[in-house]
Amino acid sequence: DYRHGPCKEFDYLNFWTHSLLTGIVAKHLAKHTRLASLDEVFVAGLLCRSGRLALATVFTDEYGALLSQARGVEYGELCGREREKFGFDESELGEAILADMNFPKIFQMLVRYCEQPDDSELLEATREWRLLNLMNFAMRIADLFMAEPERRGKLVSGIRRQALRLSIETEE
Repeated sequence: DYRHGPCKEFDYLNFWTHSLLTGIVAKHLAKHTRLASLDEVFVAGLLCRSGRLALATVFTDEYGALLSQARGVEYGELCGREREKFGFDESELGEAILADMNFPKIFQMLVRYCEQPDDSELLEATREWRLLNLMNFAMRIADLFMAEPERRGKLVSGIRRQALRLSIETEE
């Protein structure tokens, strides 16, 4: 039902596919780490980019124009443009939405920092740090599944480096 929406520049199918893949991969990885409930990790994966969907839903024309102008820019620059335009970015909005819905703080933190976990200032190797980086890792694997064939090699090398940092075996 939500393959299309009012914001013409927002790729709804890509959004939902990436969200579902992130949830599935996060759940699979969490099975090996026992960091959190598998169902909770799956839901967190689904919600990681919820602020992006909210911007496309609430600010249809303004966000659409911003997306058109920002094609091909890095995530950090897109967030900067969102802050300039709206006074907040998609990660802050996603966190606020989850807070408003009374989700636990850890979910709010995952949504806020899942794209850029190093911005969280969490202490490395803590449970929260490991869970956040697992979520980011799941998002990178979802990126790989959805990437054009010519981009996959570069993504795989980054995923391998991240797996080593997280002590995730290649077979996993």
